[in-house]
Amino acid sequence: MKSMSENHYYFGLSIHQALSRCLSPGTIFNIKKFKECLKETWQDGKYEDRRVSKEDFSTAFKMIKSLSENEYFRRVPKIVESRFRVPINGAVLTGSIDRVDLSGNTLEVIDYKSGDKHKPREDLKENFQWYFYYYGCKKILGRYPSKMTFIYFDTGRIVSFPIKKTDAEKATERFERAIRALLSEKEFKPKENIWCINCRFDRECGNFK
Repeated sequence: MKSMSENHYYFGLSIHQALSRCLSPGTIFNIKKFKECLKETWQDGKYEDRRVSKEDFSTAFKMIKSLSENEYFRRVPKIVESRFRVPINGAVLTGSIDRVDLSGNTLEVIDYKSGDKHKPREDLKENFQWYFYYYGCKKILGRYPSKMTFIYFDTGRIVSFPIKKTDAEKATERFERAIRALLSEKEFKPKENIWCINCRFDRECGNFK
């Protein structure tokens, strides 16, 4: 039987993919187009109970419809769903940016959150995630972003904070310490989390069930 976390993973994935399709660079968000894209990306086959799948689809659409009244869904994005790979002091940062907007002279990275509890601004600033996006944006667009925004699907909350060069310098120091600590470990024990669902090494992992 599928766990609730697995269902929620595919729930969030479907929304991300639908937004990526209907919010291509240079286009304005359209709720009708989003619904069609959500139908195309919906992971119905991953649900064992079609009734739950139908309920989740309805919930996903209502979430985005409610958020679509916000100014962020009336903007034209600069880029959407762009992958990056950036070498930083012997390590390599890889990932994908959900979206970047250019408003005036402000380059703003926007990250969609599904299933995550709303976190205070200060906690988000202490997280390494924005740091990845900071350098990823520079790699993709040739400029560092000056603002980071998290949009929570479940609650409709939007949390933003400015990014200063000094913030990035401090984060770089923390990142380098973390890398050194990881490299000093002789054994990497697996830690089960939601990303295990699509891991290529699941059958080689001690956590595989």
